[in-house]
Amino acid sequence: MFNNSNQRNIIDLVLISPPNAGNKLTLGLLTIASHVRQHGFSVKIIDGNYQDYQQELQNIYTNTDILAVRVSAFTNTVLAAYEVCKFIKHELSPNIWCIIGGFHPTALPKNACKKVNLIWQLLEKAN
Repeated sequence: MFNNSNQRNIIDLVLISPPNAGNKLTLGLLTIASHVRQHGFSVKIIDGNYQDYQQELQNIYTNTDILAVRVSAFTNTVLAAYEVCKFIKHELSPNIWCIIGGFHPTALPKNACKKVNLIWQLLEKAN
């Protein structure tokens, strides 16, 4: 999308499969991307197994505002997912929404929220 107020492009959602996710994108990320695009939002997918997610995010953020990033987290990749969120908040912008989804945060949501400084009350109200 294009934002006329500050002349920067906007990517509504960046979907990231963190490194060590098993050499394939999850069907969940592809489903989310399809659904979001059908509703008129812009989406970028980064596969951490084949792309340097830090470099990719920096390249995007140089010329484009990012509204939200959704990171997949299975139990075997949850630590990598937390690192992705820390990188976003510390190296790019604390204003970018970080969303962690997948089996691990679904099973242990309070743990996931504490690890990335999310507000648990907000997630409870959203459900």
